[in-house]
Amino acid sequence: MIAHPSIIFATDDITSLWKTLKDRGVEVTEIESLPYGKMFNFKDNDGNRYLVRG
Repeated sequence: MIAHPSIIFATDDITSLWKTLKDRGVEVTEIESLPYGKMFNFKDNDGNRYLVRG
């Protein structure tokens, strides 16, 4: 089981942020579209996972 990240960031432009992080070499998941919004995960240099919602 993968634990849900304990730190969640919010943005008004999730697509732009996702592209910026990906272009800079950050490991990101694909953007998921859910009934209540969009989200993706990313990892920092230590492998910690974070969630971004938009």
